Amino acid sequence: MSIEVTFSYGIVIRQSALTALGITRARVLEVFETDRPIAEDSELLSFGPS
Repeated sequence: MSIEVTFSYGIVIRQSALTALGITRARVLEVFETDRPIAEDSELLSFGPS
């Protein structure tokens, strides 16, 4: 597991938590008003300063 994480106000989300809560990746991108995370792998999504 290796993703890029920012040092100021970085947000890392476990993809398994989204699945467990029934939240789609598309909805997360909509909420963060972006078309992609800073980084992602099979387990995590990383979003930067907002």
